[in-house]
Amino acid sequence: MSKKKTPQKGKNAEKGFVISIEAVISLIIFSLIILSIALPQKVSLIELSIIQQQNDLLRVWGTKETTEQEIINDAKQLLGENVSLIINSKEVLLGKKTNTCYSSSGEMIYETGKMEITIISCY
Repeated sequence: MSKKKTPQKGKNAEKGFVISIEAVISLIIFSLIILSIALPQKVSLIELSIIQQQNDLLRVWGTKETTEQEIINDAKQLLGENVSLIINSKEVLLGKKTNTCYSSSGEMIYETGKMEITIISCY
């Protein structure tokens, strides 16, 4: 009977595994790419509520022809005193400005013409 030859174990075989320099560099580059991806900002419920109210106003105003005075009254009633309105590039209502402001804008097309409205709410 002949003996089977067993493969000889070298120094590297005893360690478990070996990572090459190229693999380390690849892992570092991959990690840097993953870390450089910007995470989305967290949106608060207050911000969502304000933007939803602004969009609701724009939808209501878009369904029927509305006067500037009705627009001002609706905006004050729903959004409070910290609201600014720009209608056809003219500021018609100027509210208090703070650091945190949210805006929505829309274009209303009526039989008598069009109206561009921008709502800015600050809290």
